[in-house]
Amino acid sequence: KEKEKINNTIENINKKLMQVETIKKIQLIDENFSIENGLLTPTMKVKRKKVTEKYKKELENLYS
Repeated sequence: KEKEKINNTIENINKKLMQVETIKKIQLIDENFSIENGLLTPTMKVKRKKVTEKYKKELENLYS
């Protein structure tokens, strides 16, 4: 049910975008980004390098 909701939202977003801009693949993770797990700075900004390192495999799968 949740996945269906997400797919509907993505479908609605894609309608407003040009084809080259559309969302084609997504990866859901079962973890919130937080300061405690090292994925957010104290000012609540994403630590991109840490996220990239932690989810390297998942990110690579999006581009294969």
